[in-house]
Amino acid sequence: MAIVYYRNSKTGRTVAYESKAKWNSELGYSVPERKYLGVVDSEGNIIPSSGRRGRKPRNPDASAHTGEDNQPDLKAEIAELKKELAAVKKENDRLQAKLSAEQEKSAQMSDLISQIHRMTVR
Repeated sequence: MAIVYYRNSKTGRTVAYESKAKWNSELGYSVPERKYLGVVDSEGNIIPSSGRRGRKPRNPDASAHTGEDNQPDLKAEIAELKKELAAVKKENDRLQAKLSAEQEKSAQMSDLISQIHRMTVR
């Protein structure tokens, strides 16, 4: 077994793995099996991992906090955003109606141009 170090060139972080070679008869060569040991600090010491996978659980004090102290601010902000959304929807409806009217005019003009073209071609 050996300790292998990998350095991430983007972050500069170095991590350590315990590596041992295992023969893979299907592939015909040895394949390394690695176990994560931890992060290497600036002095070269390995800071071991906790041994647990995934994210750390939330702080129990933080999960108990419901944020009730800032709810009035959020409620006012939500009310303001709802008013703004209603105004944007109203403007959207107005623009949709205007677009529909312009498309109608465009269709009429296209029909007139087609009629004129038919008259001149004959």
